[in-house]
Amino acid sequence: LLQFFSHRNCTTLVQPAIDETQLQNLSEVPYRSLRGEFRAGVEAMRTQLVATCHLNPKTVGGQPLGCASFVALMKQLVESL
Repeated sequence: LLQFFSHRNCTTLVQPAIDETQLQNLSEVPYRSLRGEFRAGVEAMRTQLVATCHLNPKTVGGQPLGCASFVALMKQLVESL
């Protein structure tokens, strides 16, 4: 993983909601209802990720990964942890 992701970045996000009930059922809370600071952080992280993918595309077997393929790979990596 360290070789595949030689350039790494760390981002902190504020808590997505203040209300404890919303936090316990976060998957059911509409994105627009989350805190503005959280949404802004997610959008900034997304922008940075897309820019990084365009500047330094990842390859598997010599073939560059598109955004959808990259996301699918990330999901597999997270699930394997």
